[in-house]
Amino acid sequence: MTQADRVHSTPRRTASKIKPKKSAVSLVEMSGLDLVPTRKRRGKPATMRDYATIDFSPWTREPGMKKNELFPSDETVNRLAVSCRIAYATMLKSREDLIAMHGKANHELVDELMADLADTAERLKELAEMVEGAYARVLASAAAAHTQGIKFKRVNDKPARRKSVQS
Repeated sequence: MTQADRVHSTPRRTASKIKPKKSAVSLVEMSGLDLVPTRKRRGKPATMRDYATIDFSPWTREPGMKKNELFPSDETVNRLAVSCRIAYATMLKSREDLIAMHGKANHELVDELMADLADTAERLKELAEMVEGAYARVLASAAAAHTQGIKFKRVNDKPARRKSVQS
């Protein structure tokens, strides 16, 4: 038997009929936001006059939200806080500790942990985007107010404390 005959004589494995379970991480809805911009910003920095021209419309509440209900809800913030604490605790572990954890831990729970951490990262990106948007709106409205001649009260415009009245 020549070597060429032997190369192809090994029987091939057939694919398993059992489909592997999808990882919980693959089910996390991605926000599409980046913590670090993927492209360089171009052009000159915006001036106050540029900010004054920014137009925006108020958001509408999600269907089913009450008038005084805020986003994110307390439950959402608490869930994110727990995930952040788990992330912090994980960051305090050595590489060896984390490797040893995989030998003891239930792999489905590790998968759920990873999915929760990925989901938390995406939700925090969304919240950061919202906070940056709010910052830009306050800056734009302040610039527009200034161009309309509205005077701002500064710390030095009035004494910080009023003199006490002597009787």
